[in-house]
Amino acid sequence: MNKLLLLFSILAVSLTACKKDRLKLSETNYLVFGKYFAECEGECVVLFRIDSNRVLKAKKPPLPYAFKPFYDGPYTVLSPQKFAITQNLIKDFPMDLLTEPSAVIGDPDAGDWGGFYVEYNFNGVRRAWLIDNMRSNLPTKYLNFVDKMDEKLKLLQ
Repeated sequence: MNKLLLLFSILAVSLTACKKDRLKLSETNYLVFGKYFAECEGECVVLFRIDSNRVLKAKKPPLPYAFKPFYDGPYTVLSPQKFAITQNLIKDFPMDLLTEPSAVIGDPDAGDWGGFYVEYNFNGVRRAWLIDNMRSNLPTKYLNFVDKMDEKLKLLQ
């Protein structure tokens, strides 16, 4: 019985270690996250890019469906204090997103309630998703990540 428990523990630790290695940020491995509203006044799209040592804010990005599939526009580097707010968001990234068959999760901005934009670029794999802002339209497996993004976005304002 103890051997079985030891084997299970080793397997759990090795799987966790691989998951962390896979999501390590660098200058070329990054996460873009933000929020958008099609019907709004003022700043309707806010995007941030985090890598290993900085956070950047997109300069006047258009609505996400206007720049399909990725935002490649200019960014401004923010302060180290802003980076401290965002640097751990990658730990909350739901790996299930990588196997999602659709780039649209829920029905983002359908009732003018906005949506989240998420872009993942790791080791040459680049994907983007539009995620509903309405919690009731989302699978529960994404709720923690959406909450964390929302929290970070409020702190960055």
